[in-house]
Parts: sequence; structure tokens; C-alpha cells
Amino acid sequence: MGLWKLEYYDDGVEDWVEFTGRVEEIVEELSGHEEVSFSIPNTAANRSFVASDQMIKVSFDGTQLYLGVLYDIEYSRKQLKCIVYNGVYELLKRRVISGKYLGLMASSVAEFIRQAAGLTYMIDCPATNVDMIFDQTLCFDAIVQLAAALNKDYWVVGGEHLHIGDRGSAQSFDGNIANVSERAVARSKRRNKVHVRGISYEGEEIMGYTGDGDDVAVFWYDVPSTEYTLYALAVKKLAEINMDDGSVPLTCPITSGYHLYPGDTITLEKPELSLDGSYKIVKTSKKRKTMDIEIIRQKRTTEDVLEELTKKNSGVLSSGVENAFPFDSWENLIGILGYFPKRGIRWTDIWKYLPNINKSLIPASDNTYDIGDILTPLRWKAIFGVYEFPMYFGPYSDAAAMVQFWTKNIAGDTPVDHQFQPTDDGYGIFGSETKRWKEVHTKYLFVSSSGRLAQLNIGDYASDQVVITSARVLQNVFADAAIITSGQFELARMPRDDVGKFLRAYGTEYDPMYASLAVADLPDLPASKITSGRFPLARLPEGSSGYVLEAEGAGYDPMYVNPNGRYSPAGHDHAAGNITSGVLAEARIPNVFTGQITFNGGIVTNSVNCANWQLADAIFANDFRITEAEKLGYGKGLAFLNDKGKVLMTLDAEGNLSVTGKIKQLKGD
Repeated sequence: MGLWKLEYYDDGVEDWVEFTGRVEEIVEELSGHEEVSFSIPNTAANRSFVASDQMIKVSFDGTQLYLGVLYDIEYSRKQLKCIVYNGVYELLKRRVISGKYLGLMASSVAEFIRQAAGLTYMIDCPATNVDMIFDQTLCFDAIVQLAAALNKDYWVVGGEHLHIGDRGSAQSFDGNIANVSERAVARSKRRNKVHVRGISYEGEEIMGYTGDGDDVAVFWYDVPSTEYTLYALAVKKLAEINMDDGSVPLTCPITSGYHLYPGDTITLEKPELSLDGSYKIVKTSKKRKTMDIEIIRQKRTTEDVLEELTKKNSGVLSSGVENAFPFDSWENLIGILGYFPKRGIRWTDIWKYLPNINKSLIPASDNTYDIGDILTPLRWKAIFGVYEFPMYFGPYSDAAAMVQFWTKNIAGDTPVDHQFQPTDDGYGIFGSETKRWKEVHTKYLFVSSSGRLAQLNIGDYASDQVVITSARVLQNVFADAAIITSGQFELARMPRDDVGKFLRAYGTEYDPMYASLAVADLPDLPASKITSGRFPLARLPEGSSGYVLEAEGAGYDPMYVNPNGRYSPAGHDHAAGNITSGVLAEARIPNVFTGQITFNGGIVTNSVNCANWQLADAIFANDFRITEAEKLGYGKGLAFLNDKGKVLMTLDAEGNLSVTGKIKQLKGD
């Protein structure tokens, strides 16, 4: 089909070059496998072409559908079947990453993966905090794990930019032309609780779970991970297994669906198959004339699932504990649970039963135990106290992490100007002379009395400017001129005005201004002061029109005079080519020519009186002609022709006259 187009990138011309081939299929799965297959003739040139990795672009009807790298070839006698894969995925599958990334934003973890893989472009990824640990993990598997922990999709745009998020959007689609052969509804697999079992990086068995009820589905995750990762996977699995539909295949013309990709949603109405609503595409297979699409019903978001679980959870404790414990004392709580909550029990549920605690919570040994768990995570929602005496305050992580100061309301939907201030004005030290903060970023800086700075920069992080250097030099500062009381301005600091004007004083009570020089501003100067340059014509004295400036001799000023009749012209020669206008008088034309003159335009005259006249054809005003007879195939002589070119009469060298008509006597008047 003429709408398909194959191109490869030619490094020599630095541009895409079209080549002849047959597109077989473009297969793309949502957060899964991608490949393109096409075939070309088995020729020596094509075998040389496929011998190296080629960047391939596939388009349909002027729209780019896929961009990848040619890696695999299947040889046959007549054809070469070429397989193109996602170049970003293939690179990620060849690089590894190791490290612990605990409590970091997912976007920061994605950046570590990008650097380990050597990708050129930044990875677009949410900023949700995650806990990820990699140990010689393929970068591709790391991306898959990160997307799973976020319950997001991953995909590549334009063959270069990797994204982690919610892929796709609502697309227009004519469902009437789609052929749906079957549909399977599998409500038997629905569960209200999911356990995901796995192992930690230390080899211990761990588990993450979500849901509330007795209908449990158990999954194994064989990649070393954390409990938080398993929890995120459990949330994702719970949403998946509660979808009404399995995969629904449908077929349509390629011209109607080539704009669709995995993740997009389309609207279908097929009453015979109970299809009526918005459905998410999970796989596309674009062929030469048709397109196969696999869809599932638009799944509920994780937030919807969690909201439903919250409404169903009427117990005091979270799932994993069947009944609330009737604690009536701190010792009773310690006796049953230990000093810290067991897995599956939330402290936020327990405090309702212990409104008054009159005992100290003291660990069994110093610097040994934690409150809360960062990996699960099982963290305290809020800690209220009068005093806190930590020895160290900061992230508990081997990698660079972030501690954020909360500047929102309790609901987290409105910014609030909370303050972090000392109890007494003028007291408290932030850093010291030997323990300094590496960077301080703030919108405003107010120093009330005195401050010490090694260097002061002002501006945003990417384009800040040094205002005060370590040598106490002020620069890049804009200020009112009134504060300048000494020194001199550089010329570049002087005010500007029109070209040619000068700064002129107007008295002690007025500001100077730029103005043009007046005649009165110029002093009287003798001509001897002018020793170089030339006066422009406008500066020369004026005279009568047509007069010329004439020297009058030593001791006399030159003057303008009328040149007409004043000078005798000197004789001189002119080439004939210099005469380009006018008419020569007859006296100027020679009457004897010794050579031959050719007049291509002809001569018009009343008579010809020449001693030596050579005439070619004689053509008369009525187009009759006299010419040489031998030119027409007759003997030597003259031939007389009419205006049609017909020979009327010939006269040979012997004086014989031959005519084609009759000789008649003309009647006189």
C-alpha cells in the first residue's frame, strides 16, 4: 500500500532516507513487548544494509508510527525479514544498576537509572517517594519494578523519551466498523484481598498485602524487593483481578485505527456482546491493511479501590487483625504487642484506646531500636510533644535523600506559612564556622543586624549572579545614581542619545542635556588650521548655474566664470563608437567606398547608379522575384517567379525565352 513508508537514518547526510520494503506488522503491548517486522528483497545491497544496526522509522499516511533499531534478521532465498526493536528498551537491557534508594522520590530513582544506562534524555516520572534496592539489576528490570511500585505504565515516545505514568488518552474511534468475534467475562477470578509474597535483599521472606475480606489471591514476586514494593504490587493486582473482562480482541481497517496506541481508551457499543462504555487498549497489532486491537474495560484507579476498601473496613485495626484489643493500660499493650507494633497493626488505630499514657517509652538498649519502619512503610502519622532531643536529625539512608518541612494544612491541599523559629530572639545558631551548610536556597533573606557571607549570589539556581565576591567586590547590582559619590563612570555607563549630539551644560540650576552644536558654539579659526581631509561639495561657495571655478593667478582669489566662448577647444580624436546619437550631415559621409559594404537590412533608394552592382534575388513590392535559373534546376540564366513561387518565365544564356503561359500583346490606351 502506498500509504506505508520505511526510512533509515543516514549518518552521512544526517537525514532520513526512504527505502523500498514491505511492512508486515507493528506490535505494541501496554508496558510490555514492542517490535516491528518488515521484509526486503535478498540482494547484495540489502544484505550489506542489514549487516549493521540501523535506525528505522515507520510511517503511515504521513504519521510516524514507530521508531526503533534494526537488530534481528531472518534470511531466506528471496527475502530478508527484518525485526526492529525499541532502542531505549534494548539499551536498558544491557546495563545494570546497584544501590539502595530509600525514601527517595521516584523521579530521583529514575534519574539514577538513566545515568546507569547512559540514556540521553531525562525520564519523565512522578515524584512519589519510593523505596527501591537494586543489586546488579538490569536497568530495564529496574524501570519495570519502579513502574510497578508506582502502579504506573512505562513507554517510550519518539524512540527516545522514556515515560513512567498513565499512558494514553481518550481517542475517537468508529466502533461500528470494528469486528468483535468474542468476549469473555470472568467474574470467578474476582477477589477482595491480595497477598504478594517475595524475598528481601537479605534473603528473608516478606509479604505485602491489601484488601479486606476472606477471598484471597496470592502472588509470588521472585525479584528481591521491599515490603513497600510488594504492597504497591498488591494494590495493582487487586485492581486487575477485579476487572469484569479479560482481553477482548477486535479488528478494524488500518486506516481507521493507525492513530491508536496501548493505553488509549475508545468507546464501543456492541449490545450482542454486552459492550457499552469506555475501554482501555492493552495491545495493538498494525498490519498492512488491517489492525488488531485488544481491549479491557477501563479499570478503576488505585485511589478508587482504596476508597472502597476504606468504606468497607469497619474494624478498629487494619486487615490482618480480626478484633480490636481492649487495652486498658500501657503495660497490657506492651505485654501483648511488644514495644513496637507487629506487622499489619497500625498505631493510628491503637491510640484511640489509650487516650492517656503516664509511662515513659524507654528502649531496652541505647541506639538500637526504631519507632516506625521506613521499608514497609509503617510510619507514625504525627508526633506531638513539648521537647525532642535527637542526636541526629536527617534521612536514614545510604543514598542522598530529602527531609521536607511541611508547609500545608492538615488535609494537605492548601499551602500554609508555618514558621521554624527559635524560642528567644537573637539566640540559636544555624551551622557553625567549622560545620557549614553546603547550600541555602531561599526566596528572601533578611539579616536584621549583621551577617557573615563568604560570597553572595542572587538569582535562581540555574542563572544566579555573584553580587558580592569573597574579595568584597560589588558587581551585577542596579542602584540609584544618587548613591554614587566618588570615582568615575566608565563610558559604557554614560547615558545615551542621538548620534552626533553632545552633552551640553545649561547653567548651575539645570541638568545637562544632549544637543547639537550651534554656530555660536564654534570658535573662529584661520584656514591654516585645516591641514587634512576634504571639504564636501555643500561647503564650497555657490556660483551661477553653468559657471565653472577658474583660477585667476597668484595673489588672486579663484572665481566662477561663464565657460561659453571663453576657451578655444583643443583638437582631439574620437572613435566612431563614441558617437551614439544624432545624425551625421551629408558632408561628413564619404562618397567613395573602396571596399565592399554589406547592408543586411536592405537599401531603399529612388535609383541605383553603380559601376559594379552585384544583386542576389530581386524581390518586388508585389512579392514577384527574379533569381538565378540554375538554382531551380534550369540552365544558366534568369528565372521569373510569381508571388506564389511558381516559375513564369526563364531566359537562358543564348537569349532563348521560355514562358509557362501565353505571350499576348498588351493593348494600348
